[in-house]
Amino acid sequence: PNVFPDQLPQNVSAIVSDTLALEVAAMPTSSFFLVMTHSHAVDFEICDQVLRRGDAAYCGLIGSLSKRRRFERLLRKQGITDDQLASLTCPIGVTGIEGKKPQEIAVSASAELLLVRDQLQQSLHDSESTVQAL
Repeated sequence: PNVFPDQLPQNVSAIVSDTLALEVAAMPTSSFFLVMTHSHAVDFEICDQVLRRGDAAYCGLIGSLSKRRRFERLLRKQGITDDQLASLTCPIGVTGIEGKKPQEIAVSASAELLLVRDQLQQSLHDSESTVQAL
């Protein structure tokens, strides 16, 4: 509870929970999940739940390529398929931005989320145009 500021933007809701992975089920379809907790174990549980849902617009995990490989190995043992793993983005951020400072990671990850959002919106627009053209 002491992590979040007293004032949050109107479109932000702070969720305080001892079982963060269980909160995944309450999120709407096509949610964007950016996983960056204080614990690799909690990160793993959240990623597992998001990948099992199969309906996320984005599942990003903060970490290195070696963390990704470790998670892939463990997730496969839990029954996660290669197709499900393909939807996991790790490391996060725009390719080519190599900064490791928290501010740099935040900007790079935010830019990546905007790119994914815009690509999804364009894809929806294109499919609507195709349907209308029929």
